[in-house]
Amino acid sequence: MPEFFTPPQLAKRWGCTPASILLLIQAGKLSAFTTSPPTSVKKRWKVTAAAVAAYEAGEAPAPSTAVSAPRRSSRKANRVSRFPMTIR
Repeated sequence: MPEFFTPPQLAKRWGCTPASILLLIQAGKLSAFTTSPPTSVKKRWKVTAAAVAAYEAGEAPAPSTAVSAPRRSSRKANRVSRFPMTIR
């Protein structure tokens, strides 16, 4: 068994899609860590063999100590101007 798994490898192993694996990671049901820099838009997730074994055994994952930055909204319509125009 490899030391680390990627979401596509786990998807192939469990017969689902990589997006399903990412949803498990985001929901906290499968513990994982990212190998990409904090400013990266696309995260590269790795799951340890111990986390895979724990998930397959039905055990709750250990709390992750990794902190990821929240994603920013790209919609300009939702943004509020910091300097609203005022009439003097």
